[in-house]
Order: sequence, then structure tokens, then C-alpha cells
Amino acid sequence: MVTIQKFSRALPLTLFILFVLGVFLALFDPVFAEGTAQNTGGGLQNPLGDTTIAQLLSLLLKAFVRLGIPIAILFLVYTGFLFVTAQGNDTKITKAKTSLLYTIIGIAVLVGAEVMANIIRATVESIRG
Repeated sequence: MVTIQKFSRALPLTLFILFVLGVFLALFDPVFAEGTAQNTGGGLQNPLGDTTIAQLLSLLLKAFVRLGIPIAILFLVYTGFLFVTAQGNDTKITKAKTSLLYTIIGIAVLVGAEVMANIIRATVESIRG
């Protein structure tokens, strides 16, 4: 029979495995070698293409959000685990509530950063004409 103590000891390893799997799935897109290479005659090429600073920052923000979403989901699961294992203990419930608050704040910052970047980008593009 699985007890809460055994489950709580296995939780960090399980969360780590889920985190690594989430990062792997979120960051690595499949690459196919079907005629995508172009022979340019040598020299170094920018792997990001012809990018400006604004495009580079946009790419970094997208990568940050793609990495942050699985982490946020793991923290939500962990917070739920804290609530379940609290079993009416006031100090553990307070810890779980604090964890939930910080998780929600983190998700808001994560989503808000992308929203603000899109607003700023649209404003700059409308000013340029």
C-alpha cells in the first residue's frame, strides 16, 4: 500500500522527470533534412537568419515563455499536492496558499511579459507607419 510518506519522497524525482520531458518537448522542434540546406559557398552564417535586435529579443521572449509554461504547470501540480497533503494542518495549508499565490503571480508575470511585448511592438510599428 502506498502511503503519503512514500509518495512525498517520490514526488521530487517525478517532478524532475516531468520537467526534463517538458523542456525537451517545448524547446526542440523536429528537424528534417529534406532539401533544406543551401550551398552558399562557405563562410559563417547567422543561425538565426537576418535578425535585428528587436527580433532577437522577441525570439528570446518566446523561448522564455515556452520554457516557463511547463514549469508553471509543475508548480501548480506541486501546489495541489501541498493542499492534499496538508490534511487540515493550519501551517501546511498556509504554506500551500502562499505557494499558490506565488505560482499565480509567476504565471501573471510570464503571460504579462509577452502581452506587454506585443503591445509595445504594435505601438512602435504603428508609429513608424
